[in-house]
Amino acid sequence: MKKRKALVAAVGALALLAGACGGGDAAGAGGEHGDHSEGKGDDHDAAASQFSFGKPADPAEADRTITVTGSDELRFEPAAIEVEVGETIAFEFVNEGKGPHEFVLGDRAALDEHGGGHGGHEGSAPNATDEVGAGSSQTIAWTFTEPGEVLYECHVADHHEQGMRGTITVS
Repeated sequence: MKKRKALVAAVGALALLAGACGGGDAAGAGGEHGDHSEGKGDDHDAAASQFSFGKPADPAEADRTITVTGSDELRFEPAAIEVEVGETIAFEFVNEGKGPHEFVLGDRAALDEHGGGHGGHEGSAPNATDEVGAGSSQTIAWTFTEPGEVLYECHVADHHEQGMRGTITVS
């Protein structure tokens, strides 16, 4: 009985240690989960190498601004966007709904990671807005560095599973 209690205590201590040492670190596919307010400056340089689908940018340095709206019909407008490699886009996300929504950019791995318990909270990642309340907006900027497809979704509740997602074609 004493050996079992000691084993349980040791396993618990290891679990706590792993958590404290960053066992849930988001630096892999999804990137760093830090402040991502407008005008992020040099904080983005460190996170930029952690994304396969581009890098965070300063909205003031964007080549153009694209307004994306979210609605309580769980849809984004537009649902498809085209950009060029090397282009920096400021995404102004406007919540036209009555409930909260967010705008998260990424490849499938980054979006899956963001949705894994990180969606819908303040300061989630540089590739995402905060949870945006009804009638509010927030802007994030992104530089697209590789051709291909980048996705965007809302991970508040299960909105993305109900169709609140879109596609960015980078050519």
